[in-house]
Amino acid sequence: MKKFKILLFLGGLLSLLGFGCEEEEPTNCELAACDPGRKTIKQWVDKEGMVLLDNRNQMYYISTGESPDMHILGYICNLPEEFKSEGMLVVVSGDLKEDCDELNLITVAQENYYLHIDSIEIIKD
Repeated sequence: MKKFKILLFLGGLLSLLGFGCEEEEPTNCELAACDPGRKTIKQWVDKEGMVLLDNRNQMYYISTGESPDMHILGYICNLPEEFKSEGMLVVVSGDLKEDCDELNLITVAQENYYLHIDSIEIIKD
């Protein structure tokens, strides 16, 4: 009976240690700014916008001018060199990821996201 209690105790202790060794996944906002693992909030499909540079955040972004009251800004994580030109009009598709309030607001009526581009094209006149 004494051996059974000792084995039961050791088995319980080992099972607790086994569960305690599990590595925890980082939470959404613990991931790096442009980590593709961040939560996708919205998707853009063939959205027209303008490429601009935010000097305070040191990132290019696309502003779509959703409405006069709200501007949705996609801070670009993977912008090809040939599109790094302020004022360029583009059509873009991609995932808008949570910014966790890390990006500085330019105006009060704006929403900021990290943008992972799937496709981008220059709008021809």
